[in-house]
Amino acid sequence: MPQNPIPQPNSKSASLTEQSVRDFIELQKEELRLRHQENSLKQLELQHSYELSKESLKQQGEYIKAAPKHDFKNRAILIAFFIIIFLIVAGVLIYCINLDKEEIALRILEIVSTAIISAGGGYAWGKSKGLQKEQSKIEVME
Repeated sequence: MPQNPIPQPNSKSASLTEQSVRDFIELQKEELRLRHQENSLKQLELQHSYELSKESLKQQGEYIKAAPKHDFKNRAILIAFFIIIFLIVAGVLIYCINLDKEEIALRILEIVSTAIISAGGGYAWGKSKGLQKEQSKIEVME
């Protein structure tokens, strides 16, 4: 196995002239100036990032505060819709009973109860399918 030769010191003398030292110092000054500019730009970038983050958190906070009002409004509309439907059906049933049309009232009651049971079953089936899809997506991502 060949051995690497021992490096010999350079026999040429490095000549440092006054001009090369001045050039070196000028380059160092330029480098320091550029680093200073770079640092000031980084500080500016950090300041802007901070302001952006602060504003983003403020907007998220406002959104979170407004979310319950939105949910309440939607639920109130849905409950009002069901109450109105219930009152209409109850009114029709009472009207039929007052006219001695019990057979019609029973038929309406039968149709309404079948519709409610069907809607509840469909809702539960759809809800379970939605949960199964979410679980399969989670499993694929893992």
